[in-house]
Amino acid sequence: MLTLSKFEHPDLSGFNDNEVCFRVPLEYHAGLIVKSEKHERVRELLDDYAERLVKDFATVAQQEKVKKLH
Repeated sequence: MLTLSKFEHPDLSGFNDNEVCFRVPLEYHAGLIVKSEKHERVRELLDDYAERLVKDFATVAQQEKVKKLH
């Protein structure tokens, strides 16, 4: 999962379950990849992490007007 972050380098150390296999290293982004052989565990983590990421990190930035698609 990935969200635009209000912090340049968000501290994702609180997302420390064994299933976290990757932390997205982009400035102003908070993102994680989780991996488990149990589908239920992945869903559980995604539900929990999504709520926490939105509450603690997520932000919205105004998009520039698209003038030309191609």
